[in-house]
Amino acid sequence: MTDGRLREATTAEISTALGKLFRALPPRKASPGELEESYLIACHKCTKHAIETVVVKAIRGELAQLSKSFAPSPAELSTAIREEMEFVQKQIALAQERMQLEDKRPVAAPAKLLHERVADAEREMASEGRALLFKVLSHADMLSRRREMPTGSVYRAILGAVYGPPGSASAAQPPPDDDDIPW
Repeated sequence: MTDGRLREATTAEISTALGKLFRALPPRKASPGELEESYLIACHKCTKHAIETVVVKAIRGELAQLSKSFAPSPAELSTAIREEMEFVQKQIALAQERMQLEDKRPVAAPAKLLHERVADAEREMASEGRALLFKVLSHADMLSRRREMPTGSVYRAILGAVYGPPGSASAAQPPPDDDDIPW
């Protein structure tokens, strides 16, 4: 697929752009009708994007090398258009180069699916020996219960759970409180 900014302008498109230019900035020495052929020759093989961009910039007075009171000569206009075409070509080349950068990693990392990410998080909590303290439905729910979290606890959003400090899974649990104590 080619970039639309590289499409060559038709004679009608060039005439339309020149009409806009001449309505805003009059030619110095002759009428626009007398100079039309010279301007068409100057814009031959130029892109529509570049012609329109340069005309807008000339009307706005954004081109330092051109007069802000009169239309540029055919040669000046052609030079400005070709500079714009070179600029666009460089931008397109840079974009293509960025797209072609190769992956320099030794092994490309595959994307992980949700169930794989959940399993990894559960394995990580188990390997650190963290005990499940409580499950929550949202981050706001976890924030409302943060006073219940001892120092070193972590919240894993993907699991919707809060885990205790490392090693808390193997910590001695207090004995259950039985009302039925044998006498």
